Amino acid sequence: MEPFFPEGLRPSTMEERESFYRDEFGKPHIKRLNYRWDRPVLAIDVGSETTRYRRRFKDNLGKKVYLREYNDLNDLLEKVRRYVPETLYYDTRSYDTDPRQTNSIWEKPSGKQLIFSVTPDQVECDRCDKIKSLKKGKRLAKHTFCEECFEETAEKADELRKFMKRNFDYVESFFVGREFHIHIIDNEGFEIEETHRDVMASRLSERFPIDKEFSSSRNNLTVMPGSLNGITGRKVVKVKSHEFKMPEKILFEKSKPDYLKKE
Repeated sequence: MEPFFPEGLRPSTMEERESFYRDEFGKPHIKRLNYRWDRPVLAIDVGSETTRYRRRFKDNLGKKVYLREYNDLNDLLEKVRRYVPETLYYDTRSYDTDPRQTNSIWEKPSGKQLIFSVTPDQVECDRCDKIKSLKKGKRLAKHTFCEECFEETAEKADELRKFMKRNFDYVESFFVGREFHIHIIDNEGFEIEETHRDVMASRLSERFPIDKEFSSSRNNLTVMPGSLNGITGRKVVKVKSHEFKMPEKILFEKSKPDYLKKE
């Protein structure tokens, strides 16, 4: 195994991903989106980074497969399980009209959730930089991170969370496999215009190690809470304020999927 992740982390096998989406991911994870989306739209990466995917979906590599058409949540969940995603996303845009009516509706969202990604890629780490340089071009090398830069990422994510709490009432934090996502739930966050989002992301990047591209107006997707990061083999879990002081527990215990606990 290439030394890209802390010991114990590795890409999930197809069998493990199948087990996870069969036994650990269910309708409650999708239902939690109902506070804003009556019919949430999910998107799937079948396996572009790990190159582990069901062969019948080979043509979908490097693309996002959107799940917009479904009968009910049971049907939507079955579609997710059919693809066994490497990464599962949801569309952060909201619409006043049923998005199934016309394609033009997708060009006119009524709002979009405000989310920031605090990533180890923006943390200075000589060890990880050396590995990325030596292994440049190798699969997964660009996702390299270590325990030390992860601890700093967690610390900075907590600082950003606290900063956002001063400006918004409802803020949630998630560990998504290697980075942290800070979700703004307030209506005001959904109403921020695109140009203001880009300015906000740019200014915040001067204080926090955030992914400006992820936080920009151009990105409409975020990782689905409760899903599996197939690259690092870790669950996407909600992080409470006190847990940021124990980043090793987030990484090695809380986000560990059940299929690994059986080993």
